[in-house]
Amino acid sequence: MVDLHFGRSTNGNEIHIWPSDGSAKQTWDLVHIDDDTGESHQGTCAQLAQKLDESTKLLSQKEQMIVNKAGRIKELEEGLSRVKDEATRKDHQIAQNEDTIRQLREDLEAREARYSISM
Repeated sequence: MVDLHFGRSTNGNEIHIWPSDGSAKQTWDLVHIDDDTGESHQGTCAQLAQKLDESTKLLSQKEQMIVNKAGRIKELEEGLSRVKDEATRKDHQIAQNEDTIRQLREDLEAREARYSISM
């Protein structure tokens, strides 16, 4: 139990504590040191809490932007891969067409040579 002598405001009030286990009572003298209520610290803490909240929201937004951009990068990489595959396929087709043209020219030259010999 704590007794403040009915809350008297005289400087040097004593606090008496009577332990419930029956040990001897203890007495302290209270001395007025400061009128600081800590409110300025509370204001600073509130400002820091607000800044932390704002920073957390900003971080969350930035993380979402990173996720979105990572998804966009993946889409673009997949698109680039498809374009590369298409270009490779078309290059192969061009090479085949060039071979066909070369063979047709050779056949044409051979026929022209036979035609000119037979005339």
